Amino acid sequence: MGKSTHFIGQPILGQLLNFLEKEKIIKISRENGGERYVKKFNAWCHLTIMLYAVIMRFDSLREITSATMMECRKLGHLGIKDLPRRSTLADATLIANLLLMLLQKSTTRSWSFSGLATMVRIMLMYYIDVHGFLEHPEKDWEEALEKAL
Repeated sequence: MGKSTHFIGQPILGQLLNFLEKEKIIKISRENGGERYVKKFNAWCHLTIMLYAVIMRFDSLREITSATMMECRKLGHLGIKDLPRRSTLADATLIANLLLMLLQKSTTRSWSFSGLATMVRIMLMYYIDVHGFLEHPEKDWEEALEKAL
């Protein structure tokens, strides 16, 4: 099978985060005292890790910290330089569902919410163009078949 034509230089999680404004989130957090005692793990990093955890359907803080250790290089590409400790994390921000709804609305192909959420969860840390893939997920398979014939 040939190389994927959906490749892009940013994982799907990064593409979902592009719906949000990092500077605005940090500004709002500062205005409300959320950054008062922050040394390394600011509101943006916390939000990114919690979205990752919610989309991946982790059930415990131990799962989150273990998975982030395994994905540390990829998370570094998203601007997370320090990994969270279990004591730093808390339950999280329906924001993941809202981002998935935005993604669903921005795609012309009809996806059920659960189907889209499952697809994003499976490929969350892949470096593919999420919109291109969701519009035509069979593209790579069809191209491989054409080459085989």
